[in-house]
Amino acid sequence: MPDRPLLPRDGWQVTATVNPGQAARAIDGDLRTRWESGVQRPGVQFTLDLGRVEMVRGIALLHGRSRRDFPRGLEIEVASDDRRWQPLIAGQLQVLPITTFLRPRELPLMIPMAPTDARFIRFTTTVGHLRLFWSIHEIEVW
Repeated sequence: MPDRPLLPRDGWQVTATVNPGQAARAIDGDLRTRWESGVQRPGVQFTLDLGRVEMVRGIALLHGRSRRDFPRGLEIEVASDDRRWQPLIAGQLQVLPITTFLRPRELPLMIPMAPTDARFIRFTTTVGHLRLFWSIHEIEVW
């Protein structure tokens, strides 16, 4: 668990380029529901609007029961408005880090970052997978 308090979810909105009708499931507070991308392919975007500019120090994508449905390649960008995006993190994962399993019910992919002012956080897949999905059961931001 991060040593900083989680940001409150009031005012949050989400959009997705795939299955947009399911996007709100990633912020509904219920680990049993999820947004999913279908089979992973590059270029799928999921965007979180915090509703106001906040100091962001990290993100966790909770995978719940979907332990194999994490993004194999992911780019994360932030913006204070919806026009000027700044790249923040990019990388590839073949397996979840061992620390993920410290919270087995949630399976969080923890993404710490330098403190950054942001209203929008955009996640974009950079790698595909022939069989596995990308699922987000919940998002935490601290």
